[in-house]
Amino acid sequence: MAEGIAKKYFKNYAEFESAGISINFNKAADNSIIALKELYNIDISNHIPDLIDKKNLKKYTKIIVLDDFVYNGLLKNYNEIENKLILLKINDPFGQDLEKYKETAKTIYKKLDNYFNKK
Repeated sequence: MAEGIAKKYFKNYAEFESAGISINFNKAADNSIIALKELYNIDISNHIPDLIDKKNLKKYTKIIVLDDFVYNGLLKNYNEIENKLILLKINDPFGQDLEKYKETAKTIYKKLDNYFNKK
């Protein structure tokens, strides 16, 4: 969800890619797809999750991380990128209902907006 929101609303600030430290499926969660379509008219139905270890972390100037689990996993496995990490502290709604996904999408938007527009 974060990549879709970032690419639509914050594309003038940076280039965005999405990756995780654990992938459970080969597409975005159905509730993620529905939430972004209904709230922001963003279509992520073709999004294919990617693992962070496939990314060249050195090429990024900043790495925005949504939750503590991913943040701590990155620090444990890639401690050399600590100064690039920005933690937003947003809980992953995985496995929860559509309303929780919508709430999370709104939180992602607000926190990205606060980050990019505070500069």
